[in-house]
Amino acid sequence: MRVKALLIVGLLLGIRPASGSILLEYNFSGEAGTQISTAASQTAVGLTASVFRRGFGLEPIALSDSIAARGWTSGEVEKELDYFEFMMTPAGGATLDVNEIAFGERRNGTGVRAFTLRSSLDGFITNLITPFDVPDNADLRGHALALDGSFDAISAPIIFRLYGYFSEAAVGRWGIGNHPDLGAFRVSGSVSQSDPNPVEIAHAPEPASLIIWGLVGTIGTIAVVACKRAEIQSATQRRWR
Repeated sequence: MRVKALLIVGLLLGIRPASGSILLEYNFSGEAGTQISTAASQTAVGLTASVFRRGFGLEPIALSDSIAARGWTSGEVEKELDYFEFMMTPAGGATLDVNEIAFGERRNGTGVRAFTLRSSLDGFITNLITPFDVPDNADLRGHALALDGSFDAISAPIIFRLYGYFSEAAVGRWGIGNHPDLGAFRVSGSVSQSDPNPVEIAHAPEPASLIIWGLVGTIGTIAVVACKRAEIQSATQRRWR
């Protein structure tokens, strides 16, 4: 009963939850790795997405079924240079709950040895996950990064960046691709939209209003009857004079 009541309240307020849990997908199948960017392959209603691209401090490099780069820093995170990023923009009146980002990643023999995730909510300062220590091999690894409640009710554009660092060489490669089990780079969550034509409820007059209007109507009727009687009496008197 409580769930049903909440659904009714949501409809009356004009709030419509989105169906499904996929907010956004990028599909890197068949990509060479050297492309400038990759466009979204799927977006939820109420959401637009930017292309997936590399940061300004990186160079394109071949790595099949991914978007890849070299030139990664050998030190700590280079906040304005060494990253992959994408942006999500809710439509007017819509809000996003971003719950999870899932993807695949791999490197060559001299690529990055760590990566982390940050967002534009705080200017890319805070790690949203415990930095991942990348194994020293070229295997494809799948990750599903859970986000906390800070990414609920997002009503403005938001950018996410995956930072690679501690590269073993300047020519070391690192690429982002599809999650091996999901078959795509996937962002999961939900969209809520304000209904442009919310349900309007016609309210019946309050009992006090009914009483007042009833009294007014009664008084009006009495007044009309009194006037009619006065007219009849006046006409009768004139006739008998």
